[in-house]
Amino acid sequence: MDDSDGLVRKRAEARLRSVWSDIGFQTLSGDVMILDLNLVTFEDRLRTMRKKFGVD
Repeated sequence: MDDSDGLVRKRAEARLRSVWSDIGFQTLSGDVMILDLNLVTFEDRLRTMRKKFGVD
């Protein structure tokens, strides 16, 4: 993403955060998100996302 501000960017950021949260990312601070790959739920969440978007 570029460095522009505005409603379009904020909506895009919100959508990305939502998708990342769906597969297990958590907000560490501010704009930083982390993913613990040891979580058992990660594989389940990723499988669900792939099914949702028709990716096998």
